[in-house]
Amino acid sequence: MVVFKPFKGLIPQLQEGEDIQQRISPPYDVIDEHELEGLKSNPQNVTRITLNPEGGRYLNAAKELSDWISSGKLAMDGMPSFYLYRQAFRKNGDRLVRTGLVGVLGLEPYSTGNIIPHEETIPQVKEDRYNLLEDIQTHSESIFGLYHHSDIPLEELLSSAEKVFETIDHDSVSHSFHRISDPKMVSRISETMSEKAILIADGHHRFETALRYSQDHPDEERKGYVLATLVSSDDEGMVLLPTHRVLSALGMTDEELMERVEKELVVEEMEDLELLRKRVAAKEHMGFGLLSDSGKMWYAHMDTTPDDLLWAIDAYACQEIMFKKVLGDRKFEIGYEESAHDAKKKVDDGRGDLAILLGSPTLEDVWTVAGEGIKMPKKSTFFYPKIWSGFVYYSMR
Repeated sequence: MVVFKPFKGLIPQLQEGEDIQQRISPPYDVIDEHELEGLKSNPQNVTRITLNPEGGRYLNAAKELSDWISSGKLAMDGMPSFYLYRQAFRKNGDRLVRTGLVGVLGLEPYSTGNIIPHEETIPQVKEDRYNLLEDIQTHSESIFGLYHHSDIPLEELLSSAEKVFETIDHDSVSHSFHRISDPKMVSRISETMSEKAILIADGHHRFETALRYSQDHPDEERKGYVLATLVSSDDEGMVLLPTHRVLSALGMTDEELMERVEKELVVEEMEDLELLRKRVAAKEHMGFGLLSDSGKMWYAHMDTTPDDLLWAIDAYACQEIMFKKVLGDRKFEIGYEESAHDAKKKVDDGRGDLAILLGSPTLEDVWTVAGEGIKMPKKSTFFYPKIWSGFVYYSMR
């Protein structure tokens, strides 16, 4: 049984002339150095907690967080509440809205079958996030979970919920944050979610870190939960995008690369990036777009796809074919881009040697693979838009 509970959130208390935009940020793992510098210039921005290590520890971040609370910059809500987090955005010309419920999710091992992962994690990242939790004893960012079919009347909730914040980010995504404190509705949400399984969409590192932290503190009940935003899989605003790969330090000419690729895949040279992107996205074959730093582009695809669940996942096929077979004897560095145009710009600017464009897995494929207990390679999915941090904190003190 899943435990999803209301909690007394630590909420930013805006000063005169201050906008919530100055307090919030995208999740820690999608912020580049330039963006981070701008975010940290705001004196109470959440990144000053989540991305402010010193010698691998977060003791200074803990002191800063404590100062925000003691000075009233953050204040705890008076009664346990859920929060409704709504994001409105445009995709391919359509206006979409995605609505999540924010609460605290009971931590339990994946082996129980109630919480389902879908991607591999990196030990070094989990160690960093563990140090953060240990030092600040607060969940400052939410994991993002999915559940099948919403039985909760979200529109009814919205009409009766208290609006706390509303803002628009630099990508023109509208964020609105609402408080749900009616005891009957709070109880209904907890009861309904108890019957669901939760698929982790984003936040595997944070979930696994929080679980380890709770196991290290078994007698402290508040440490048995993680801050979570849960969204129904059939939400109209559920958008799943690919994450493209950009390889650097490859040290290979186009001729050498194509000689290797043609041993494994059917190759067509392309001249238009948009057409190439559409070919990859259409998934008529399992194939990839290849963009060289010379400016050349190819569509490379398989003749037949193995009859195996994982081969429906582009990141897995890329790993097995491009990384293990085509480039198996080479050492190279891998970067990630959500936009095909940004991936191309990276190689055009000399910051990468080869971009590999991937198609997006379907949400059904993700649920199916994860439901079989199989983990995909890291960065197999990109759920858009991201769940932003800083609207609410969960203190374990």
